[in-house]
Amino acid sequence: KHTEEELWSFANDDLRAMSDYLGDKEWFFGGNEATTMDCVLFGHITQFLYMPLDFPQKAFLRNKCPNVVGFVERFKSRYWPDWKEKCKMVTPLPMATTQAQ
Repeated sequence: KHTEEELWSFANDDLRAMSDYLGDKEWFFGGNEATTMDCVLFGHITQFLYMPLDFPQKAFLRNKCPNVVGFVERFKSRYWPDWKEKCKMVTPLPMATTQAQ
C-alpha cells in the first residue's frame, strides 16, 4: 500500500512527463489543430486546474508545468471562447451526505 504522499508523487511524475512531452509545442499531438487526444488531455488537466478543490496537482501544474497550463489556456481560447459564460451556467450539485447506520 502506498502512502498518500507517494500517490501524489506518482501523479506529479505523470504531469511532469506530460510537460516534457509537450515541450514548446502548441498541442500534444496535433500540428495546427488539436487532436482527439488533445481533447482528452484537456478534459483531464482542466479538472486539476479548475475544480474548486485544493490538492497538490493544482499547485504542481501552476508552479512546475507552465507549458501544460498554457496548453489549457490555448485550448480554452480557441475552442471555448465562451468558457466563463458557460461556467457561470453550471449549477453545482449538492454534496452527498452519508448517515451512520
